[in-house]
Amino acid sequence: MNSIHIRKVTAADEMRWLELWAGYNAFYRASVADHVTRSTFAKFLNSASNMCCIVAENQDKIIGICHYHFHQSTW
Repeated sequence: MNSIHIRKVTAADEMRWLELWAGYNAFYRASVADHVTRSTFAKFLNSASNMCCIVAENQDKIIGICHYHFHQSTW
């Protein structure tokens, strides 16, 4: 039975993340500079950053990514 596992992104995931990130940008017809892409991924690995990334795996292959960030609330 196939199952999906969700976990935090790691440095070892960078190549697959780049593939999925490129597909995301192509879908939205967006152009993101290489230095922004590199900086974005580095922020995911920096525990002091409020930017986060999780990946979805099926049979040890990353099939999805989710980016999110924390910000202050007025509540």
